[in-house]
Amino acid sequence: MKSSNTHIAPLGGPYHHSLPRKPSLVLGREGKVFVNTQKVGLDLLKDRIQEALVKNERKAVHVRGDKEMPYKYFVQVMDKTRQANQYRA
Repeated sequence: MKSSNTHIAPLGGPYHHSLPRKPSLVLGREGKVFVNTQKVGLDLLKDRIQEALVKNERKAVHVRGDKEMPYKYFVQVMDKTRQANQYRA
């Protein structure tokens, strides 16, 4: 069997850190919200998203939620996300 000369850099390699990660929002079943693994209340959500977006050139946010989560929580979080992206410094 022939060996390949192709080298694939591991995720922890020098190129991995040059690409900023999108902030991650996770919505739990009972309306709990996490920004990059930190639990955040709706009252502080806009500020936390703005802080996370400062480090992200694309100003994109990755949102995912529990399939059993009521839709109203999704709407509330998306509203705060839109506000945070609109009024960033």
